[in-house]
Amino acid sequence: MRRLDRVGHAAERDSAVLHGDVDKPELLAYYVKAGRVAAAAGLGRDKGTAALMKLFTMRRDSTAADLGESPAAVLAAAQRTALDKP
Repeated sequence: MRRLDRVGHAAERDSAVLHGDVDKPELLAYYVKAGRVAAAAGLGRDKGTAALMKLFTMRRDSTAADLGESPAAVLAAAQRTALDKP
């Protein structure tokens, strides 16, 4: 059985961006307000959903295009940048 995980809150949104395949089902959905991802949901994409949770905790202000198909790659880059700062 697959679990739908979500992060953030978007009572109102301007749009939703879907990455994945609803027929599998395996997807990430971004709920966008004022050009920024206000909330997200993941189904069958545990690594991506976990990365989104961490990015939200870090207060990363991202667009759906920034996150794309692989929020885990965005998280890895953010963590490398944080380590490089003195």
